[in-house]
Amino acid sequence: MTGIGAQIPDPYRGWLCFTALPDELQQAEDATLAHDNQLESRSPGQCFDRAATDAERTLLAHSGFDLPDDLLTHVDRLTASVRRRRWPQLEAQAQLLEDAP
Repeated sequence: MTGIGAQIPDPYRGWLCFTALPDELQQAEDATLAHDNQLESRSPGQCFDRAATDAERTLLAHSGFDLPDDLLTHVDRLTASVRRRRWPQLEAQAQLLEDAP
């Protein structure tokens, strides 16, 4: 997909931080944030798993990941305003991508 800016992984927010996103993806990411904020308490330390969204799958594939059909997103609430998303199923791939020349 075109229009996706440079990836700038954040140690707190996770892998899906980019300098720019196409409007459609940004709107989908904003909707996911609003949905996640309604699913669980925004208290620090809260966490839950859910199916990865189409936008998350698009961004992860753009970042070089080979995605399983049943990809889950693990959501941690670090603070009331900071949500970290992780994909434990992809962590081994992430290490390989980091180690690649």
